[in-house]
Amino acid sequence: MAMDAYTRNEIEGYIRTLALIIGELDDMAVSLNRDFRGIGAELCAQSITSVANQYRFVKRRLQNINPGSVTDEFAAAHPSDSN
Repeated sequence: MAMDAYTRNEIEGYIRTLALIIGELDDMAVSLNRDFRGIGAELCAQSITSVANQYRFVKRRLQNINPGSVTDEFAAAHPSDSN
């Protein structure tokens, strides 16, 4: 069973939102490294970068979803609002 357009649009919306969040986190990490000095700022920037990398992983997983490979069982358990 193929993924319906509503579900595909929802996933694409999540991907766009994650991209915005990742960009904001990257900007924060760069600003911390540029504008502040000390071990605390470096550790904070590293933590923010780590979170951004986790979001990148999720974003890649969402991007790799094959809309044509959604199983009937999954589709039945997750009906879209458009039906």
